[in-house]
Amino acid sequence: MYFISAQNINVNIPREEIPIKLERDFSELSMMSKTDWEDGELYYFQHALSQILPYINSEGLSILHEINKEMFQRIEKNQDVHLD
Repeated sequence: MYFISAQNINVNIPREEIPIKLERDFSELSMMSKTDWEDGELYYFQHALSQILPYINSEGLSILHEINKEMFQRIEKNQDVHLD
């Protein structure tokens, strides 16, 4: 299970429910907007970067923040859709 937490928002995502689709590598994805990434790509690289967080530089940390931001925006968008 993955845990995503920021700004008093906690989201538990069971690992088996995450669609992992890694047809593109990180070098290709890094040249694209995070809004164009697939959900599985976001979850995979968020988890991978979180695991090596003590060892990444400021650029890697910036990428992780961008990934987290996109994930939260998608979660909020899905919650808004379900609430209507």
